[in-house]
Amino acid sequence: MASPNHTRPRRTLLWAAAFFCLAQLGAGLLLDYRWPQLRFPSFHLVLDELDGMAPRGPDVVFVGSSRFASGLNRDILEKGLRQGLGDNRLQVLLAMVPAGDCIYADYLVDHVLDRGLRPRLLIVEVSPETVACRNRWLELHAARQFTWLDVPHVLLDTCRSNQVHRLLQAQLLPLVVHRRQICRAAWEVLAPDQAPAHRKIAWPKATSDKSPGERSAGGAAFIAEWLKDYEPGGASAAALEHVLQRCRDRGISVVLVVPPLHTEQRTLYVPAIEDAFGAYMNRLTQTYDCGFVDYRSRLPDSMFFDNHHMVSDGAERFTALIVDDLLGNGCGAAGLAQAY
Repeated sequence: MASPNHTRPRRTLLWAAAFFCLAQLGAGLLLDYRWPQLRFPSFHLVLDELDGMAPRGPDVVFVGSSRFASGLNRDILEKGLRQGLGDNRLQVLLAMVPAGDCIYADYLVDHVLDRGLRPRLLIVEVSPETVACRNRWLELHAARQFTWLDVPHVLLDTCRSNQVHRLLQAQLLPLVVHRRQICRAAWEVLAPDQAPAHRKIAWPKATSDKSPGERSAGGAAFIAEWLKDYEPGGASAAALEHVLQRCRDRGISVVLVVPPLHTEQRTLYVPAIEDAFGAYMNRLTQTYDCGFVDYRSRLPDSMFFDNHHMVSDGAERFTALIVDDLLGNGCGAAGLAQAY
């Protein structure tokens, strides 16, 4: 009687493991360099709008997160800037995505400059937490835009932010992380008539099951964790300074803006945090000749539906404020009137 072959199952398992690893590696490379829209679909909606402004491109670009998205009224913004400058052809790009911080701003500016475009003015959302060494949004960046080439530059920050597992998962298991986007794309190719409609960017909305106070407290708790051992720096600050350096070299004015925030979040910025953040902003404005405006306390709490997202009345008020400051040079030497 022949003895059982114990090596065949082992060989089969090794081949299966090798195939799995190669499939994940190959899929990751394809998502990084051939189909990046599957990794970061909300950004590619922004790129579609940017390409629709060709060949002139946008004159003013707002880049930020859902905080900016909830606080900027496009109609009021465009009408106010066009009337104030006497330029009916002025084009504004609202380049906001969920968790759109300084790392995202650097990513966006790369794409704008690669297209040979030169806006007159770039307005970048900042806040104490989004220029900190620790970054709670790194898990989203790991899935959306970081490639293997970025890993050495962000590894320390992901360790500080307890996001190493997210970074490794995004790089080693891309077919798992992006399975929904891949399935949607496959459906569009195989059955375009039955494919789901393209989604717009999903911004936060008020929900009926929680009060504004509960939403504000819950959101502030997330920010409080982010602000532990606060220190400006790391990949976030490096990305912001990279943006400022390239814009200065190309004659693009920049204004850094802290959007309005609910009292629940503003109380988290204790004097030590305020001193460190203020010193860093002062250094940036002096080094890169950019503007800086802090709107954190400019709106009443009634104009928020959580700790940092505004309701429609708040958006109208904030948009009017920022238009007045840009036109009246309230944003410093880098205001829009100066850029024109």
